[in-house]
Amino acid sequence: MKTRITLLALLFFLLSQATFATHLMGGQITAKQISGLKYEVKLVVYRDVLGIAISPDAEFYYFDLNSSWISVSTVLANNGINFLNGVEEYEYIDTIILPNTGSYNIGWGFCCRNNAILNMTNPGGESLYLNTILDADTTLGNSTPIFLNPPISLAQQNNLFTYNPLPFDSDGDSLTWSLVTPLGSNPQVSTANIPVLGYTLPHADTTQPFTLNLSTGQISWIPDLMGNFVASFLVEEFRGGIKIGEIRRDMQIIVINDPSNGSRAAINTIGWPASAAGNFVFNLPVDSIFNLTAVATDSDNDSLSLTAAGTPFMLSSNRAYYSSISNKGTSTCMMSWIPTAAEVRNSDYIAAFRLHEYHGATAFITDKTVQFHIASTVGIKEISTVLSGSNVYPNPSDGDCYIQFYLANRAKVKVQLTSIVGKIVNTIVDKEMPAGQNVILNSNSKLSKGIYFIDIWVDGKKTSSKK
Repeated sequence: MKTRITLLALLFFLLSQATFATHLMGGQITAKQISGLKYEVKLVVYRDVLGIAISPDAEFYYFDLNSSWISVSTVLANNGINFLNGVEEYEYIDTIILPNTGSYNIGWGFCCRNNAILNMTNPGGESLYLNTILDADTTLGNSTPIFLNPPISLAQQNNLFTYNPLPFDSDGDSLTWSLVTPLGSNPQVSTANIPVLGYTLPHADTTQPFTLNLSTGQISWIPDLMGNFVASFLVEEFRGGIKIGEIRRDMQIIVINDPSNGSRAAINTIGWPASAAGNFVFNLPVDSIFNLTAVATDSDNDSLSLTAAGTPFMLSSNRAYYSSISNKGTSTCMMSWIPTAAEVRNSDYIAAFRLHEYHGATAFITDKTVQFHIASTVGIKEISTVLSGSNVYPNPSDGDCYIQFYLANRAKVKVQLTSIVGKIVNTIVDKEMPAGQNVILNSNSKLSKGIYFIDIWVDGKKTSSKK
């Protein structure tokens, strides 16, 4: 850890436009209903270890947007924890009883931002302001949305950066998200919505500007300029078609150039089913186990860690779960889920696989977002008690493809690739596999052009053959 901080310190000094840099790198405010009008309000702040020490306390400003009621609370910070890349995370937690139902603005601000920020006019003269708008509802209950994925503090120049904060609402309210201008207002003002001056989106290669996928919430970006950049992510909450609140995350991303990491680790998504918009979408039948194994590799043999998060893992029942295996140069993450009829809904469930690549003293992160559509049509197990619904995609394939099939019970499975004359070209898998819908990646075939078959054997019996 000491080596990591030392190397990052050099990077920070090279990037800085001034001899002094403030410490704040962003954060968010959330409010969780305890009971009635009693709420736990949490401010999370991220700090780089090279700046000044974190403030020991924070002032929360509460404004009733429908009256003149104002309240101010001073809250002490907890002990900071190490985040990544020389960044620490601090929490300030307050408990408050609001006077009435209705809308409240909860805000906090601190001056000043980092002078090294490149995408605003006068960052050293701008405050970091965070707020959330809460609809206090004692009848139906309401808490603000939260973010399931922490922010990312580091990006590599000329390499793809993908990030999904994964907003989630425990009350089941509808959410929309957008990129907005960061705020630099005085928290003592109830309508503190003054944007920072001269803000632009982070500088990018023309082939991949800093963009937000409005369907999945994933941000994609190829930074072409070293430096510090700020982005602000706004989530709006709707109930019955009426907006009832919002929450924002402010984050600072430092772009570095690391020639020693020319080959970045990646999650293999070849063959994952995609929508017309290019989003990865799996259609799942109810009452069937779905298993998906994501595989990440790195030619530099860096240590990798692959995890998963998202709405399927937050359900009150029938939650999805995952297990991971982490090694040098490779990592796998297997996700399993049994969606039931209770999970059928019009909107898709969103999850993301998160890859940590530990390269020397730095940790790079890559998110890959997946959508799950739960269908209310006849389940696969109603069609067959052994195996059915086998599929290969993409088809035609260049050799890298996913093989999808259903098992009614745990069984010994052998999947083979054969030529048109029946010669075995490759045994893709030969092991015991769990019941449910399984997805297997075939990524190592070096095939000549032609027609091949995927043969699937279950407990020694050939049950499917797919051209």
